[in-house]
Amino acid sequence: GTGATSANPISVTGGTITASGGTVPDATDYSNGSYGVRFTSGNQSTSRFFLSTGGTVIAKGYTFAAWPYGRLAAPKLLSSTSYDGTGKKVSPCDSEYTKYVELDTGSVGIAMTGWNYGDYYADTNGPVYCTALGGITITYKGRAGTNYTESTTLPTNAGNYTATATYKGKTGTADFTISKLSDPATVTNASVNCGDSIDLAEYVSGAKGTVSFSFRGDQHYGCTISGSTFTAGTTAATVLLTVTVANSTNYTGKSLDMSVNVASREAAGVSFTTGDALTKFAGDNPFELLCAVANFGEGTEVWTWQISDENVVTVQDWGNFTEGHKAIATIHGTGTATITVRYHSDTAAGSATLTLTVLDNNAAIPKPTASVNGTTLTWSAAMPESGKSVTAVAAWYDTNGKLLGCKTDTFTASGPVSGKTIDVASGAAKYKLFLLDGNSCPLCEAWDSTKAT
Repeated sequence: GTGATSANPISVTGGTITASGGTVPDATDYSNGSYGVRFTSGNQSTSRFFLSTGGTVIAKGYTFAAWPYGRLAAPKLLSSTSYDGTGKKVSPCDSEYTKYVELDTGSVGIAMTGWNYGDYYADTNGPVYCTALGGITITYKGRAGTNYTESTTLPTNAGNYTATATYKGKTGTADFTISKLSDPATVTNASVNCGDSIDLAEYVSGAKGTVSFSFRGDQHYGCTISGSTFTAGTTAATVLLTVTVANSTNYTGKSLDMSVNVASREAAGVSFTTGDALTKFAGDNPFELLCAVANFGEGTEVWTWQISDENVVTVQDWGNFTEGHKAIATIHGTGTATITVRYHSDTAAGSATLTLTVLDNNAAIPKPTASVNGTTLTWSAAMPESGKSVTAVAAWYDTNGKLLGCKTDTFTASGPVSGKTIDVASGAAKYKLFLLDGNSCPLCEAWDSTKAT
């Protein structure tokens, strides 16, 4: 009232307002003697009031002539007080709230200030409403694409929300946003030796979103990326990558630059002792593949095998032997498959590739007849139906069975063949003739110069 001052305050006791001086306004306490004061229409002139407990001033506030009857002023808490209005204690609070509850007009005033994810402070972000009133309920619900079922629990994930204040059937709303932070991911550049593989994920720290890797630019230098596995080629180079961190619930994604330094090794000189081509038949027993290495280098040896078609053949590494490094190959079907072996140590690396052809012993036409005279192989055979593509393959070998060379002749069948010729090298220890159809499948058993007709 007009007679109340900080030295001569209005005091609240059990809901009754009294004053030690001046005119006592017609007022009603709405918070059990705590913070709320309601002024009647007879007291709408600008006035200042203090609320005290036990002789200590705990709050002060103002009424204004422009406020209609029935509104409650939101008091300003003094620095000596504290409160716990939203689950987070704030002390001191020196903010004069300007929101209020409109008791007679049917709405509840509420304000919310958005914040960055993880950076909420009750005294800064709200909710702000007339803390004088008991029985106010605040609920939160997602909006604008944010899925958050209405709850009295303050949301913590980034998104768009609406806060609703409810008091005695009256409501008010305030929209607010919890903003995403930039993903804190960082990367470290990597190094790897030619032919080796590394897990790129080990060079990314702190990522909140899903991480993916790709080449930056067109220069790959023979390197490959599969998921997060980076496999270096055989060329020393600095390979540029892009690390992409996807958006996540509370963080926006980002792209980061990364480089991988591929260091060179000496040439190991890896080769198959059988040469780079080999022919087998369906049903043959498992057989050895023997690899020679000219320069093993130093450090730990690593051998890996890659098969282009495991429906034709599979390979199991067997280890080092006196005569070289061995693997066991098992035939599974007809066709052609490439077998690639890769070797590296700490200081040397190399690879070799062999083409394996597996023919069918149960072909539909009889085995051809043939003879070799100098550099000419002459052959005769029955043919499949006219119009079918046929490829004749003449191959020659040394005394160890190593393929020395081959020559092919493709033509369209039009009846039996007699006296057809293919050029070959002279003086070989063994010659073979294979007849294949248009799908490179054998038409018959191969002719072998070292076997009886």
